[in-house]
Amino acid sequence: MEKSTYNTYPADLPELIEAMQAGKYKHLSIFLYRDKSSLDMGFGQRYLLVNNTGFGLYELKGVDYNAGFLQMLFANSDTGCNAEVNIDVNNEHPEHYAIRWNDIKDMVYNEIASDYDAADLLELDDE
Repeated sequence: MEKSTYNTYPADLPELIEAMQAGKYKHLSIFLYRDKSSLDMGFGQRYLLVNNTGFGLYELKGVDYNAGFLQMLFANSDTGCNAEVNIDVNNEHPEHYAIRWNDIKDMVYNEIASDYDAADLLELDDE
């Protein structure tokens, strides 16, 4: 007899968050549970949204959850266009990726700071 496998998922958003706090759905933590000290949904934060056809900088406007799908609404402030992204909570390799823009800026600034050498500065003479 063939064994059936069913993907189970939390019934609602609070149950999803509780499961994430228990260590499940780690691939979704960038959106819902980045910092264990506080649960921040990320509204108003900007994300670099990437998929196989392109990328863009979007602001997270809304998060909803329905029947195993995390539904996120993003808005591009430059173009006024909205993007709705639906992610299956059981898919650890979604077709959309979002990286918080402040994390990208922090990485760049840290790289610049690590390349900084005070000995390379020129001294300016007073005239």
